[in-house]
Amino acid sequence: MRLTNNAFPTTQRHWLTASLLLLLTLLSTALHADTNVRASVDRNRLSMDETLTLSLTADSMLFSDEPEVAALENDFHILNRQQSSRTNIINGSISSSRQWDLTLAPKREGEITIPAIRMGDKSTRPLTITVTRAPQGTANRSSDQQVWLEADITPRRAYVQQQLEYTVRLFSSVNFLDASLEQPEIEHALVESLGENRYRQRVDGRVYQVIERRYAVFPQRSGSLSIPALTLQARVESYRPSLLDPGRLVIKRSPPMEIQVQAPPASFDGALWLPAKNIELFEEWSDDPEQLQAGQSITRRVDIRAEGLMAAQLPKLPPLNLPGIKLYPDQPGLQNTTDESGLIGLRSESTAMIPTQPGDYTLPELRIAWWNTETNQPEVAVLPARTLRIAAAPGQIQDEAT
Repeated sequence: MRLTNNAFPTTQRHWLTASLLLLLTLLSTALHADTNVRASVDRNRLSMDETLTLSLTADSMLFSDEPEVAALENDFHILNRQQSSRTNIINGSISSSRQWDLTLAPKREGEITIPAIRMGDKSTRPLTITVTRAPQGTANRSSDQQVWLEADITPRRAYVQQQLEYTVRLFSSVNFLDASLEQPEIEHALVESLGENRYRQRVDGRVYQVIERRYAVFPQRSGSLSIPALTLQARVESYRPSLLDPGRLVIKRSPPMEIQVQAPPASFDGALWLPAKNIELFEEWSDDPEQLQAGQSITRRVDIRAEGLMAAQLPKLPPLNLPGIKLYPDQPGLQNTTDESGLIGLRSESTAMIPTQPGDYTLPELRIAWWNTETNQPEVAVLPARTLRIAAAPGQIQDEAT
């Protein structure tokens, strides 16, 4: 006899379904209540150039909650995450587990605590590991290395708000399958990218591909400035590459650095502290300022160009006051560009002028005091005064003649 859905009354079928769902819910709840969670590491001592594996385990494959691992990123780079489940049958007894394996690279040296990891309504116990300095020479050039990082910053002693040039070079003699290099984050400093260069360089008879990144760093307070190490995470071709080979994991770090930042010298008496390699003032006119007539509109643009400063650091120009000329200032324009010497800041201020009466009008001299970081001396950028001789409009001449 064939069994059909009509073999049980509808009410009985609903009762059976509800009972099964309740049983499964109670079973899952009971399993979660009895589930233990734990954390373990494959090593508790490593160097800055090494990684460790943190394993988070729940003693039930039915455990459905994900570990909350965001707090790990305070002290570690999370390079890889894998998840697996296991079931064991021993002498008729069944056990299962669910496990998360995380590959971690430390961000700093010293004693580091892996915090308690929340897993559902349970937490693992915290673990403590020791991270030591990378072995001597691994952060610098070595003839038997395939990948390494170099870093430099100039000058090593500077003034507050002065531009420093921070350069990071990645040397590699192998192909990258995947790579990621941190961007510098420096406390109490502003960082602006100056671009990237790629080239080849021969080192100890071996040719390396070099990726060079340059940054402008502007310290915002005097005292000691720490430049932390940058971390490279990469996978490179294995010694025996194959289509299924994910490559070898490589972790490299640039050397950390520290420089001293000085306060502005007492001998500087400018209104605004401007440490730069050079500052210049320029003006440009929309028409010939020597051929102006009353009622004729003309626009004057004044540029402040500074080598080694951002445009936002440059001062506003003093307002003009010229009775007999209507003035319509525009919003200032700010622009940052780069060259081999670093960042160049440009502030442009434009003013439309309409003289209403003929006569002579003098635009005052503009002066900006600044500090020359090349000569370590105060200087002044000057735009000389200019006299505008406004001729009468043809109609005005005719009216006067009559």
